Amino acid sequence: MLAVYAVGAVLLLGAVRAADGGEGPRGPARRGRAAVAAGAGVHVLVGLLGGLLGAQPGFAGSLSGVALAIAVVVVALPARLGVVAAVLAPLATGLQGASLLAPERHVVALDALDATWWLPLHMTLVLGAVALFLLELSVGAVQVVVRGRLKRKQLGALQRMPSLDVLDRLQVRALVAGVACLGLGLVVGSAGAATQLEHAGLVTDPKVAISAGIWLWYVIVLQARVRRGWHGWWGVRMSAVGVLALLFSWVALEFVAGGFHAYG
Repeated sequence: MLAVYAVGAVLLLGAVRAADGGEGPRGPARRGRAAVAAGAGVHVLVGLLGGLLGAQPGFAGSLSGVALAIAVVVVALPARLGVVAAVLAPLATGLQGASLLAPERHVVALDALDATWWLPLHMTLVLGAVALFLLELSVGAVQVVVRGRLKRKQLGALQRMPSLDVLDRLQVRALVAGVACLGLGLVVGSAGAATQLEHAGLVTDPKVAISAGIWLWYVIVLQARVRRGWHGWWGVRMSAVGVLALLFSWVALEFVAGGFHAYG
């Protein structure tokens, strides 16, 4: 699976490099997407098998889940957005590789909960939101590159790059979808866990509080993006802050702080 993702990433990056050199990138790009799609298919089968065998969700599984979500995004992107796919594919490969090296830790609180109906939906929404926010950040980075080439009047290098209008629409859609997925994921997870908990500790759980703050931050980013038209480096910086906060909540907080999301 990791090797297939890596092949797809290399082919997609090669297609972008060929486009910059004026060569035809369609063959490598098509094969790169096919490789990523094949990796995602194997990924899904492995995940379903693990679920049937009763595998507990944990840190390594969450890394792998985000890698799968990013792979799905790469496959879903239209061909004209190959440069965005080339940015995301190495991220999926890196996260999948990290999941193989990560310690096998699972969320301790799940041992006392019957999470059969809400946990898969909660995890799908939250991990999907992470992938969408990474997509939004990647699109913003590509926008910065395109604007820089326009300022330097490197018009030849822009012939195979997506237009700023296309990138702008994709960035807003990714941001809206990410905010919606994260918000729904928080609601589903909180509602599902609250029905089985005998105390109100869920409200003060560090992961829940930080995640709610991250959701609010992305709502502010969306407002700044749509109403104030913040593009370029400002938009990238705001998105990067959100992604760094997600990483902190996802990795450091769950290993250091207590609460229902702590790893055992």
